[in-house]
Amino acid sequence: MCSKYNIILNLKIYEEFKVYFKYAEKGKMKMVVELDKESICINQEADRKKEVFQVENDMIVNDIKPDVLNIINTSGIICLSKKEIVDGKLKLEGEINTYIIYLADDEKGSTRSLNNVVNFSEKIDLPNYKDNMIENIAINLKGVEANVINGRKINIKAFVEVQTNLYENMSLEVVNNVDSIENIKALKTNEQILSLLGSGTNKANAKDTLSINETDDIAEIMKVNFKLVNREVKNSYNKVLVKAEADVEILYLTEDDRINSVNARIPIMGFVDMPNVNDDCKYNLSDFVNNIIVKPNNSEEHSIYVEAEIEFSIKVFELKNIDIVEDLYSVSDNANFQGTNVNTIIRQETIQDETKIKEHMEIPELDNATICSSKITPEIKKESIENGTICYEGEIGVEILYVKDNKLNNKKITIPFNFEISSNYINDNISETTNINVSNDNFIITQNGALDINMMLEFEVLVTESKRLSLIKDINIEECTNKNPYSMVIYFVKQGDTLWKIAKKFRTTVEDIARVNEIENENKISVGKQLYIPKFVNCNG
Repeated sequence: MCSKYNIILNLKIYEEFKVYFKYAEKGKMKMVVELDKESICINQEADRKKEVFQVENDMIVNDIKPDVLNIINTSGIICLSKKEIVDGKLKLEGEINTYIIYLADDEKGSTRSLNNVVNFSEKIDLPNYKDNMIENIAINLKGVEANVINGRKINIKAFVEVQTNLYENMSLEVVNNVDSIENIKALKTNEQILSLLGSGTNKANAKDTLSINETDDIAEIMKVNFKLVNREVKNSYNKVLVKAEADVEILYLTEDDRINSVNARIPIMGFVDMPNVNDDCKYNLSDFVNNIIVKPNNSEEHSIYVEAEIEFSIKVFELKNIDIVEDLYSVSDNANFQGTNVNTIIRQETIQDETKIKEHMEIPELDNATICSSKITPEIKKESIENGTICYEGEIGVEILYVKDNKLNNKKITIPFNFEISSNYINDNISETTNINVSNDNFIITQNGALDINMMLEFEVLVTESKRLSLIKDINIEECTNKNPYSMVIYFVKQGDTLWKIAKKFRTTVEDIARVNEIENENKISVGKQLYIPKFVNCNG
């Protein structure tokens, strides 16, 4: 039994929507549909993979070198000569320049070194790769080990880490407006997406002659540390300009059996052609050492010649605003559409932060010693994302070469670290890649062998955020031939309902439901709320 209130309200609804009786009695709707469409380019993160492979080789000690008694230190520089993806496999070719410092099996117990080149050719499975994808590859030499087989033979193992990110670049033609189609209601939205503008590679050279002490006559290059620092990317007249510095540290042995070192920063600059690049573009930069030469300079005394070829790979993205129609229906006829759901990258940002590391350690064997070289390797052991923050737990591996009592020694220590990076760009839906660079490292030996360590860890986090979009490609409208008279519906809101979903279900409009039920905020309705639905067309065919 209806209450007096409900009778009055029903009469009010009937009066408001008498106009729709006339609407339902109109002639047939025109079936020819002309659509407003837009071609868009979207990018999806298709896959990411991290893999470590091992390169192994045996080397024979040159006849002019003394026998090997014990290994003091090993290091290396990876050079990549070729990378390509064929038949779903990433093929890498290159070499690892290894530097081995050892204690010689001779009367003096002298310190000597071996330089060796280990070639590699490796294939990594990428089962999700397609021909239209672009890849972003980072290669890192995790470490080098050397074991003495006998005095004249050494086994070398190198461990290479490869991080591969795959992105799928898709061109789609989608409906962005249906205002010209009579009686169609559309759910429209404006989205910001990250669209690939272009990509390219180029090579640049780091070349310099490093002067050493005039009293030093070089007998051997014992060790080389080489890394790129202070990377900078910007646009310049339809080109992308890449600037960086090569940080070079060289340890060498003199003819009179002294060990010394030289450090230098070598500037590098390269260009990649990129039409239409602008200040608002986002850059994704990766770099590889193709080859490196470090040798005593024959044409100039007391100097070392350094030359390295660096390959820069640039991918440039631009932010684009697109209008899309996510969903639609007809209030008078049957509207069918061909839709698709895609995941697209909407944001890619580089977040930078840094933390100071200070340690005071008691290492008695360093008393009266002199540090001549150091290598710092930070490694992330665990990371998590929570409340807009990435939390890192890791270790800093420190390897120190020092001279004491005219003998070269090696010391390894490990320093734990915890660090947090917060940003508005960080949320539970992102994927991220983190690189850690070390700068301003300083090691000071104080009284009784105490070691003061100061360094800066620079975190560079590439954050990628994706979003699932519903897109409409085509629309087909069929005239409803069996239109029933108007009927009013009482509906109770269910979990997951929106006014759009309810309006589409009953072939009415969001605006009419909101007006009849005096809803002020169309985006906010309560589960269980009773709604009066002005269902003015009931189409069964």
